[in-house]
Amino acid sequence: MPELTKKQFDLIAKMIQSKEPPKSAAYLVLVKGKTNREAMAKTGISPQSLSNTLGRYRRTHLSILAAYEISD
Repeated sequence: MPELTKKQFDLIAKMIQSKEPPKSAAYLVLVKGKTNREAMAKTGISPQSLSNTLGRYRRTHLSILAAYEISD
């Protein structure tokens, strides 16, 4: 199930200055709802890189929500 909209994803990617290919892998997981395995296979990134990237996106998303006191 997708966690972010494309608009949310694009804003976070800009804020954290995300680069390729981790950005594409994160997009597949967070917006398209693909599995981590599918995203790694499609982009060729390592499990550690994907884990780190997803953590950065999720932490940033939660920080934005907290700043506006919005629960997810």
